[in-house]
Amino acid sequence: MDLLVEQQGWCRLKSGDTVGARADFERILGRHTPTSIRALVVPTMRDTALSIQGPPGTGKTTTAARTVLDLVAAGKRVGITSNSHKAILNLLMKCAQLNGAALRCLKVGGDADDPLLASIPGVQHVAGGRDAAAVSRDHALVGGTAWLFCRPDMRQAVDHLFVDRRRPW
Repeated sequence: MDLLVEQQGWCRLKSGDTVGARADFERILGRHTPTSIRALVVPTMRDTALSIQGPPGTGKTTTAARTVLDLVAAGKRVGITSNSHKAILNLLMKCAQLNGAALRCLKVGGDADDPLLASIPGVQHVAGGRDAAAVSRDHALVGGTAWLFCRPDMRQAVDHLFVDRRRPW
């Protein structure tokens, strides 16, 4: 799995290729594994992005779910977004599976009768963004499309936002 960390114009691939490298970046990441990157880098990220890329079956969803759970356990508020409700539910489901217990989370929008939604223990569903702002304050984990997170009343609703960019084909 290739991990790309990007911050203020410099980045490095796990494979060793470096673009615009800085000594601090080398010192922080060195030869860390995805697990240690989750522990060291993600909690300190501000106004930046971490992109997880790789072919099917390489652990992208599992890595994202573990990172989400790490952040929630640390008291952070986390959002999950995608252009697809199925992709959002897929990541919420992986979080619930890895959590091993009911996962208190909120899913905004999509079909309330979706079988995948019903299979996630602890999820609360609301129909749309108007209902979400007030309800989201009670949840550390919120899933919804970009239309939810671009609402003025949701702008500061989460500390970290996970964007699952699934290809539509």
